[in-house]
Amino acid sequence: MKYPDQKSVGSALIPKIVGSYESELHQIIGKICNTDYSEIVDIGCAEGYYAVGLAMRIPTARVFAYDIKSQAIDLCRQMAQINNVADRVTTGSFCDLNTLKSIPFTKKALIISDCEGYEKQLFTQQDVSFFANCDLLIEIHDFIDPSISSTLRKCFSGTHSITVIESISHVIKANCSYCYEELQDYGLLDRRRLLSEGRPTVMKWFYLKPSL
Repeated sequence: MKYPDQKSVGSALIPKIVGSYESELHQIIGKICNTDYSEIVDIGCAEGYYAVGLAMRIPTARVFAYDIKSQAIDLCRQMAQINNVADRVTTGSFCDLNTLKSIPFTKKALIISDCEGYEKQLFTQQDVSFFANCDLLIEIHDFIDPSISSTLRKCFSGTHSITVIESISHVIKANCSYCYEELQDYGLLDRRRLLSEGRPTVMKWFYLKPSL
């Protein structure tokens, strides 16, 4: 994947260039890339790391990428263009349930959410039936609202199986877990700085698959 500009929105650039970004999810992303999704929705797409990357890896998918930051959407469009997937990537700003309902889902959909706590309002018990046939990957922002995990567990308990993935400290990454050729000449402190994704605490994701 080519970056049209050396910019990242809302997260660090270097881990994305090196390949270490959210490596905790790499196994899940591998499974996602081997699924023939017809639609992928990326809520909080930033500059398009996942939206464009998955459009490249899953040629069957139409991708809908949303972010409330205009800079993010501008960069996402540029990235889609330079990576030759602009014809399959549609961008927009704010995404709520009505926005999701306006998307013409056809066969199998994936929804990715990284929306800084808004996931509690977006995924609710009263609307969970809408997501019954969708796979979802949701970043959980309990540091903003500690009830998000329990609320979403309750919401999806009847429709989906939930796999929980926790983030790894950038200190551990620098010490032993992330051996990239590009970083071999850097000392421990520099590796910690370069690999840091700027997370305020240990984060987690819910990977949800329909259980029915």
